[in-house]
Amino acid sequence: KQMEKGEGVGSLSEVKADPQWSQVQSTGVFVLKLFLQEHKQSVVGLSEKSEVLDLVAQVLLGKGGVAYFIKWKEDEKAAADATLGLSNLKVTDDPPGPSSSSLTAVAEGIKSGKYKHIIVMTGAGISVSAGIPDFRTPGTGLYDNLGKYNLPHPTAVFELPFFKTNPKPFFILAKELYPGNYAPTKCHYFIRMLDEKGVLLRNFTQNIDTLEREAGMNPEQLVEAHGSFGGAACISCKHPHSPDFVRTAIFADQIPMCSACNSHVVKPNIVFFGEGLPDRFFKLVKKDFPQCDLLLVIGTSLAVHPFASLVNMVENTVPRVLINREAVGPFTSKTRPGGRDVAALGDIEATVADFVRLLGWEDEFNGNVAKWQLERTERLAALASNTADSQATTETGAPSQGGHDSSDNSSSESKPAASQ
Repeated sequence: KQMEKGEGVGSLSEVKADPQWSQVQSTGVFVLKLFLQEHKQSVVGLSEKSEVLDLVAQVLLGKGGVAYFIKWKEDEKAAADATLGLSNLKVTDDPPGPSSSSLTAVAEGIKSGKYKHIIVMTGAGISVSAGIPDFRTPGTGLYDNLGKYNLPHPTAVFELPFFKTNPKPFFILAKELYPGNYAPTKCHYFIRMLDEKGVLLRNFTQNIDTLEREAGMNPEQLVEAHGSFGGAACISCKHPHSPDFVRTAIFADQIPMCSACNSHVVKPNIVFFGEGLPDRFFKLVKKDFPQCDLLLVIGTSLAVHPFASLVNMVENTVPRVLINREAVGPFTSKTRPGGRDVAALGDIEATVADFVRLLGWEDEFNGNVAKWQLERTERLAALASNTADSQATTETGAPSQGGHDSSDNSSSESKPAASQ
């Protein structure tokens, strides 16, 4: 459209000089991935990661990302939707919604059966009350605690090239964050409760702490957009390994090594910087969001794309509810009476408790949480027993389960330093 109007976008270098380039680029690649799924025959030979497609993303989406679609006149947007196969991007500035912009009205809608296909988007905010330390707080942040390993920059711990040459810092961090160290919050159990009630379509989460799994959620109802510790694979031959395999090595202060090729590191299925999001994410975004009749956005800054773009992918009649400490994304705009957006700001755990009460689930929820916490305690006890048995075997001289110990002094990529 820009080119047709003679506006153009300049050279690739000029585009990349724009301060919004990185955000637009990630949004563009996300939308283009959906486009590729619909029109593979028309883009044969092009790589999704090529600069050509990056530039096409800029042309298609403009400086405002998905907002560029919103600003188009209806006839132009309809034509674009038909071309791109993205008819679910139907967003207006003031779409219709509940008669009352309140959590009470939303709760009544769930109780009455009006909302049966709920999507929940979650971020790090739902895990703060679990005691998980953040990354950047001076002195106590996880990045500060990794400083002694002379990282070139703090985020290098999540960069694949650095990991291949020195995986030790990552696995020290992984031991700190590993599932079982922290207990799920009421918010995690609330999402499971939605599933138990049969109204949860899917939980899309940015978190890698797997507290949703710890809460006993059905993995099929969960999309871990940035991966998790729920699986692992060799960085070279891609042979899959179980979470228990990796856990045993990590808690023995060893680097998990591939049991198939015996020469490369096994990395948990966490998305590092520069890696693509899981295919399952894109597949279920396309499948789920057109069906969504209520969107709950909990504990996320809506700052990291493409995940943040999901909030604009429900139909324009679908209510969107933010439960967060502060207003973010589209919820920062002043909500007009009768609008679809509800912003319940404040302590997330307290707001979730209020929501449960408004739903009339309080007694049932508290009983279920007690039961689910007991089940988790028993599961962790069994896991600890198995881990202790494995470590005892190692100490008696038997080979460890796929790990290199401190006696291996090799520093090459194929045999990284192993003792943490």
